[in-house]
Amino acid sequence: MFNYLLNPRYYLRDRRCFKFSVVTSGASTASMTIKAVNGSKFSVNWGDGTVTAYTGTGSDQVLSRAYAGASTFICKITGNIKAITKISPDSKFRIPLTGVRKLSDIYYCVLGTPIPTGDLSCMSGLSKLLILQLVGTGAATTNITGALSKLSALTSLTNLVVTSSIVTGDLSNLSGQTSLTNLAISCPLVTGDLSALANKPGLTSLTIASMTATYASTTVLPAWNNTTETLTSIGLSSAAVDQWLIDSNTAGKTGGTIAIAGTNGAHTTASAAALTALQGRGVTVTVN
Repeated sequence: MFNYLLNPRYYLRDRRCFKFSVVTSGASTASMTIKAVNGSKFSVNWGDGTVTAYTGTGSDQVLSRAYAGASTFICKITGNIKAITKISPDSKFRIPLTGVRKLSDIYYCVLGTPIPTGDLSCMSGLSKLLILQLVGTGAATTNITGALSKLSALTSLTNLVVTSSIVTGDLSNLSGQTSLTNLAISCPLVTGDLSALANKPGLTSLTIASMTATYASTTVLPAWNNTTETLTSIGLSSAAVDQWLIDSNTAGKTGGTIAIAGTNGAHTTASAAALTALQGRGVTVTVN
């Protein structure tokens, strides 16, 4: 039997529609929040014989379908799909990135609990993206492929989250994303020097996890006041941990947190004064 879910040609065949699937384990409702240009017209074929027409309002709309039982439903949105600027589906959706790339004006794409599939190169032309979250969990961590460098042209991003066990690249691939306020990368095959993050002064949340990183630079970091900084199991040496604390203190960081745990080295007396000074300015510091 032909498996539509595993064959990308199915999703590429019709460039005028956005195709995806919905997987249910029983009678349940699947919902997806979208935003579309006010007055735009589009329809959703829910894969069970039901087609629903919608008109964009310029605000968030919830598209939903109550399914009668367990199955995999092949669905599509037709009509003015370029008017769709936001998608945020629930966990029943399976979203191919080959379909997302047709939404040329999209600025908000959050695919976390709904399993996304495809290569990061599918996102490279979506220059209006502000928020991009592609999170695979469990077995799904292999569903997102490609290199971080494919996102380098998305310089308007303010929120970027990528979790995948097979995405490759270097933190320096994100050097153009200087407007980020939230950055979370958990990709074991990604490497790099944390000093590449120093050109992102607006960060309020930073998570770098489950990869191999260094911090040999004495680059003065942004103050990142009240920012949550989480560096978990990225193999930092004790010298690198010390330097991060010293540079954070030199920057004058106040408030927020610095958590450097997991497989990272322990801090030493070299950073003791910096650690004490940071704590004195209200920073919660957790180190090995």
